[in-house]
Amino acid sequence: MALKTLRNTIGFDEILSRLHFTYVALGLCSDDGDTDVAALLPPFAKLLSRWNDLDKERSAQALATVRANALCKRRNMQLDAALTALHHATLALAGQDRKSALFSHLFPRPLSELSRPALEGQLKVVAAIVERLSQSEPHAALKKAHDKPLREALAAGEAAIKERTKQLAAAAELARRIDVLWEDGNTALQAVEGGLKTLSAKRRLGRDFVESFFPDRPASARSAKSPKPLEPAPAPTP
Repeated sequence: MALKTLRNTIGFDEILSRLHFTYVALGLCSDDGDTDVAALLPPFAKLLSRWNDLDKERSAQALATVRANALCKRRNMQLDAALTALHHATLALAGQDRKSALFSHLFPRPLSELSRPALEGQLKVVAAIVERLSQSEPHAALKKAHDKPLREALAAGEAAIKERTKQLAAAAELARRIDVLWEDGNTALQAVEGGLKTLSAKRRLGRDFVESFFPDRPASARSAKSPKPLEPAPAPTP
């Protein structure tokens, strides 16, 4: 039996493939001069056009989401670099004495621990250090050299987080629109099937006529539903 319903468990590409099959099958019959079948084509063509447009948006959105994630990782790396530069400069100013107040005021925990969080957490860590740096007179020289790079790295990191949030929201909205169009796809397929059944009954063509406009089930699915073959009867006892 052919596939005439789009389950909500199948992927976008499979949905598009099935819709294309029915669209092409209708078009071939129309090209052969069947005006009744041709009348079923325009509404379905409009739906398929919407799917194709959505497919382009989906590709663009996937790329934008990847870029936003990559941007966050890069901004996190740049934030780590700015923090590391301050750490090394502070340690040098403190004469390599990690227990001195000059050093421990800015770095109460090891650098490896401070730079461990992902971008969201790293922004909070660096923002707190920048605040301490700006309020400490003994660190005036360090502030002059490192305040601007740190603040620029913070601003870039915050912008990256906003971009990722924006793309996640856009991806969720696109998924909602795909769900709506999935429902429209099923409605369109049902309309085509109904029209074909009417023509089949009118022309006495049988079920095969309707089935020819929809893709076949995969062989594995067909075999799974096939009845179990009968075992041969035992030979009669002499």
